[in-house]
Amino acid sequence: FFLMKRRPPRSTQSRSSAASDVYKRQEFKYPKLVLLEEYRPPANKRIIQFPGGLLDKGEDTLTGAIRELKEETGYTAKRLLNQFQQMCGITDPKKAGDKGQFFFVEVDADDEVNKNLTQNLDDGEDIKFHLVDINCDILQTVMNLCRDNSYEIEGKVWTFLRGIGFLSQMTQLLKGCLLYTSPSPRDS
Repeated sequence: FFLMKRRPPRSTQSRSSAASDVYKRQEFKYPKLVLLEEYRPPANKRIIQFPGGLLDKGEDTLTGAIRELKEETGYTAKRLLNQFQQMCGITDPKKAGDKGQFFFVEVDADDEVNKNLTQNLDDGEDIKFHLVDINCDILQTVMNLCRDNSYEIEGKVWTFLRGIGFLSQMTQLLKGCLLYTSPSPRDS
């Protein structure tokens, strides 16, 4: 899963940030989501967030997101699974120019390119990544990780994880329900 962000130009050079989360299949019981842990000075804490960075000049958002995924985790995306067709709107009202776009990708953990992962971080970056089961307990799992390590969850990540939990709860609730349509009256 990639969250792509675009910002208006800061100077004469147009810059955008790119973020990526990974939907990863392997011989696990559940698919995995890759979340980053990075120190953020404004919060004075390590934050659990989606992978991200700035696009290189002339780079499209998907190419930038796949590159950022590789740099920050070492994973190489196998294929694009889905892309929302529109920019998903303003991601931070304090920065009205930031807009996001989501991409879902598959990473084949058994592929040779993903066997020996090496991050290629920029100077000063200290990023670790976590593989989290995508299941109904994903939000609680990440909240426990944060509690146990004094991390914070970035807002977009919390909302995304809460959505997965809500969908799982609704699916369980509806499993036992039968749709009932009253029969139409018969003419005698």
